[in-house]
Formats: sequence, C-alpha cells, structure tokens
Amino acid sequence: IQAPGSYNATLINNSGCDSIITLTLSVKPTPTFNTISDTAICRGTTIRLTTTSGFTNYQWSPGSMVNDSTVSNPFYIGSNPSQMLIVSGTDVEGCVTSDTVWVTNRTLPLVTATPDTSACSNLPIVLSASGANTFLWSPSTYLSNPTINNPVFTSNTGMVYTVTGTDNFGCIGKDTVIVSIRTPNNLNSPPDKAMCKGQQVELDGANGLNYQYAWSPAINLSNSNSINPIASPISTTTYTLTIKDLLCGYERDFDVDVIVHPLPNVTVNKSNNINCSQKTARLTASGASQYQWQPNSTLSSTSIRNPIASPTVTTQYVVTGTDVRGCSNSDTITVTAMGVLEAYAIPNAFTPNGDGLNDCFGIRKWGDASNVYFTIYNRWGELVFETRDMNECWDGNYKGKQANAGNYVYYVMADTPCGKMNKKGNVILIR
Repeated sequence: IQAPGSYNATLINNSGCDSIITLTLSVKPTPTFNTISDTAICRGTTIRLTTTSGFTNYQWSPGSMVNDSTVSNPFYIGSNPSQMLIVSGTDVEGCVTSDTVWVTNRTLPLVTATPDTSACSNLPIVLSASGANTFLWSPSTYLSNPTINNPVFTSNTGMVYTVTGTDNFGCIGKDTVIVSIRTPNNLNSPPDKAMCKGQQVELDGANGLNYQYAWSPAINLSNSNSINPIASPISTTTYTLTIKDLLCGYERDFDVDVIVHPLPNVTVNKSNNINCSQKTARLTASGASQYQWQPNSTLSSTSIRNPIASPTVTTQYVVTGTDVRGCSNSDTITVTAMGVLEAYAIPNAFTPNGDGLNDCFGIRKWGDASNVYFTIYNRWGELVFETRDMNECWDGNYKGKQANAGNYVYYVMADTPCGKMNKKGNVILIR
C-alpha cells in the first residue's frame, strides 16, 4: 500500500508517443464502530443489541441468534448459556469494519414454595419459599407479610398464591401453592361396593391417611378402623363410616352400601351316556352367561354352553358359569362310557325278601335291546322263569312257592345296537 501523496505516471502508446499524468492518493481511516459491551441477561428474557449507526449494511453472525441480522440494533433471541456474536458494517465508501460481543444467559433461580396444603378455619399456618434472595407473594390477602419468605396465612377461605423470587442478578423464578380449608363438606363420599356371595371386597375411605376412620357394624370386616378394610358380608349390608379430622376436630358420617350378588344357579345335564351305539353326548349348561368346562381333552369346546363330549372312559365334567355381574358357580356331571360288557351287564345274585332292594332278578337296564328272550333254570334243568319282556323279572317264586336258595342258570337272547347278544350265566338266589 502506497503512502498518501502525489504520484506521476508516464503513458506510451503504440506509436511511441508519451504523456505524463499526476495521481493524488489519500487513505481513509477505519470507521469508528462502537458495539454494546459484553452483557448478561436472565434466561427467557431478551435484550436489544446496538452498534454504531449510519452504515449502509450490517451483518450479525450467527444470524440465528438475533431476530434480524441486517440491522444495527436487533434483539438477541439465543438460548445458549454463553454466545459470542460478530457484527460487521459497510459504509458508503465500501469500507468494512467489525466488532464482537458476548451474551450470557443467566439461570433463573429455582424458587420452591410450600407444597399444596390445607388448614383449619382461622387457624394460622406458615407458608415458606426458598431459592432466591427476595420474595413477593401475590395476592397478599390473608398473609402476615407478603414480602418475606415465610408469611403466616390465617383465614377461613382457601387461596391460591404465587410467590416470585428474585436473585442477586435480578433474575426471577416463581412457584405456586394452593391453600385449602378443611371442612366437613370437603370430605369425599366413600364409594359403594358390590361383590359376589362368598367372596370379599376392599372398602375405600376415600380421604387419605390424615383422618381417623371407624366402620360400623364391625362384623365381617378385617379392621373396622382401617381406611380400606376387607369386607365379607353374607348379604347386602349398609356400613356407617365415621371420618374424624384429628387436626381440626370435626367428624362426619357416611353410609356405604356393600351389595352382595347371589351366585348364578348353574346346572348341567347330558343327552346320554356313551355306548357302542352312541359314541358322543351333548352336555348342556344353564343359569349363566359365560361358561368354562374341564377337562378339555374330550370336549368339542370349553367355552360354550353345550359342547359335545366324546370320552372313551367314564369322565366327570365340571362347568363353571359366570353371570353378567362376574359371579361364578359350578356344577358337575358324569358321562359313563360303557363297553359291551358294562352296557349289558347282569347281576350275579338277588335277595327276594321284600325289603325293596334287589328283590327281583332281570335285565331291565337293557333299555335299547329288542327281540328279548330271557329264561332261568334250576339245578335240575327245570324252567322256573321265562319272558320276552325285558321289563319283567323273576321274583324268586316257582309254581306259586318260594324257590329254594341256591344257584340258577339264565339264558338271554336279544338284539342290541352292539349286535346279537347271547348270554349265559349263573345267579344265586339268597334267602
């Protein structure tokens, strides 16, 4: 760069002619640029940045930290704990100058007030706040001094207070506290309960642990002085709950109904037993809205009211029915799975003594048999009984007299669903 002054320059064209010109050089001083000093603000607030005015163009960098990076006095909008900004300006003659400024975001004071609380009517309680140097409570109503950190509240009216705390740098933090007044009318009504007969239910005093509870009658309660005793009444019962406020001295009674729903009358029946002609049976339950069966391995479904059972051995089924209130009850039924020998079994003895038990020998249980021919012979081969009606049986008499005790031989021929049946056996008449 040349020093300021006058300079001569010789110019020669293509023809060899020359000329001399004189140039005067002057150097303009750097423009004055006075930017705002490094500064600090409270987090969440803004500050207007300033620099020398009168330049034709401005540029703040980074531009995201200001609301307009092309003016001399933008607002700082950054949230970084500390941020350096560079501002440059261009004057009318194109000269450029720049400056820097640091902006620090101060952390707001963490103001913590008394948790939401309750007070007895017109009995004083002390509120408190911490986390700052000075405090201001708003509104000031019912407070002994709204400008201290621990004012005394006295009233029969509940209030909501906001406490504003200011630190040494003027930064502000806030918190809120709700003060409610304890009265009998502020107590919550305990809810009624319902249960199924034979079960139990947990009651709910509904007002927290800062009260005394007394349930009456105490019968069928696990603890009559608990906030949530277990109740197991055998029928619908109305309990009286006395809630006492130990702090303020008042008490109030509530009625709590425990409704005991009856169990559903669940019954089950079967269409038939299992034999060689009927290999499945329909089970049908009633008395509820939902059903669950056990065991499940031989059932077409375990969750309908009328499943098909196909056991290969005699099986007891249990059905549990649940009604619309969620109450459950059960019933059982046995499905007998009979083979040929079981289905067409014949007793081997009888006692015709007139006591009504086992007095007659026959095949009455062969209910699905047809074309029956049933005969009985004594030891000498004499025919003592003969019938083609399987509902008839031998009463132990022969020729109008009591037959002798002892062994007799029977023969049975019949058509059955299992095929042609021919059976021979012995029966003992016992006197």
